[in-house]
Amino acid sequence: MLGVLSKHITQWLVEKKVIAETDWEVYEYGVFQLVMNLVDTLTILALAIYFHEIWATVCFAASFAALRKYAGGYHAHTVLACYLFTTTVTLLTILTIKYTTIPLAVMLGVWAVVGLTIVLLAPVENRNKPLDEVEYIVYRKRALLVWLGECVLLVVLEISGFRKCFEGVLAGQCCVALAMCLEMIHGKSKKGD
Repeated sequence: MLGVLSKHITQWLVEKKVIAETDWEVYEYGVFQLVMNLVDTLTILALAIYFHEIWATVCFAASFAALRKYAGGYHAHTVLACYLFTTTVTLLTILTIKYTTIPLAVMLGVWAVVGLTIVLLAPVENRNKPLDEVEYIVYRKRALLVWLGECVLLVVLEISGFRKCFEGVLAGQCCVALAMCLEMIHGKSKKGD
């Protein structure tokens, strides 16, 4: 369905002479990515509004997206699987933040494990994003800088009393660490085949 929509939008851009027909494939791919990201964002926003957890969800999504870009990790094999996985993880995160009270000591322990995972493993490449030596070094530095920035943000949020936003950022980091571990396991199982 998203592919059909992307083709229609690209066709319209060609007909309006916004793009050259020779660039069709590049723009169709770009439009597809844009539409897919828009659908993901609207779904996440709808869940946040429905459960009245907008700020925690925004913090979760921003933390996850910023760190995931450089830390890498598991990617689903299809667009639908990616969408369903993202939606499920977001929903579980929102429900956890809304309906549970996790002691600060437990969250600090999780933060330490997540931090250790990111420091030891980042970046984790996958079949969609293999890294050469230079990219590995650059992505590692950026992943660690983003993680450190988020750690400072976590401290500020906790001191300021924004516990749900704190939980959102920490949940984003947890999901990235989990994606990294999943790809490490998945990648090793594929190499063993």
